[in-house]
Amino acid sequence: MSIGEIIVGKYLAALAVQVLLVVGSLLYPLIMSGFGPLDQTTLWLSYLSMFLLGAAMMAVGLFASSLTSHQMVAGIAGFAMLLVFWTIDWLGDSVGGKIKDFLIQFSIIARTNDLQKGVLDFSDVIFYVTLAVVFIVLSIQVLERKRWR
Repeated sequence: MSIGEIIVGKYLAALAVQVLLVVGSLLYPLIMSGFGPLDQTTLWLSYLSMFLLGAAMMAVGLFASSLTSHQMVAGIAGFAMLLVFWTIDWLGDSVGGKIKDFLIQFSIIARTNDLQKGVLDFSDVIFYVTLAVVFIVLSIQVLERKRWR
């Protein structure tokens, strides 16, 4: 098997576990629907945002684990990278102006706001898919480079 197949297989396995977790959490809306009607659009787009956020975060974590052979270092590196993506909109708030508008485009949390309100904006979906693909490709490149050293 090639390194790319191993990385993609590991990522798809993680996605399968996440799908099981997301589907398992559908029990809560099912219970709540017994007390009144739910806004189906908001519900399903919120679940989509939860899945896409998790998929992007897993790709970043996979990249962090490809950088080192130590689990603890990989965990800390992944946490640090995700913390930057998480807090980048707060950094933009402190700077303001055009820099704020530029930085908020890279916030993984701000991108979920529209989806959780029931507004499907394809730029948010494309952001998460692109982020996941970029970090999977980077993971493959890092391991290929290590193999040739």
